[in-house]
Amino acid sequence: MTESSGKKIVFLGGGSTQFALALMVDFIQATKLYGSTIILVDLDAEKLGITTDLTRKLVETGKSLIFRGLSKLKPSDGEQYDGLKEFPRRRYTDEFELEDWPVASGCFLLEDREAEELSNICERLKDVKTATATRHYSWKLAVGFDPRPQITRFSWEELSAAVNKISDYIRKVVAPDGKGDLIGPNSF
Repeated sequence: MTESSGKKIVFLGGGSTQFALALMVDFIQATKLYGSTIILVDLDAEKLGITTDLTRKLVETGKSLIFRGLSKLKPSDGEQYDGLKEFPRRRYTDEFELEDWPVASGCFLLEDREAEELSNICERLKDVKTATATRHYSWKLAVGFDPRPQITRFSWEELSAAVNKISDYIRKVVAPDGKGDLIGPNSF
């Protein structure tokens, strides 16, 4: 989890609505500033009040969008997506069937305990710091990790040998037609 910076940031000229709101978006996205206090200062109290109100709405909208996005990743009611209702209408007929479009993605910074749990599940994931989950309209959930785990590549010869070994094993345990009772628990 990102530590709170606890900084106080004073923005002189905070009544300049367009500039202030653009700057607020940057502040909100800067993870190193989490936990900071932003103070808007301006000589024009009316403009400052407007900018302050809009900034509060921006923050509340951001919270709502986060919750909406999380509910798209794992809806509490388990209901799957309906592309006709949720895909942008003007694009539905031309684009919806072309690919399995993502509905929502979330990037999660893993705490030490979570990273350890992930490592216990799969040793190759021991160095993972973040996980990204993307839900698609098909209901497929794609998960990615950063850093990406190292994957061992096999040669064609190694793969072919493994398939032949499995194939030989299956031939040994399959009973001839009508002789299925000959194979018992000790046959393997």
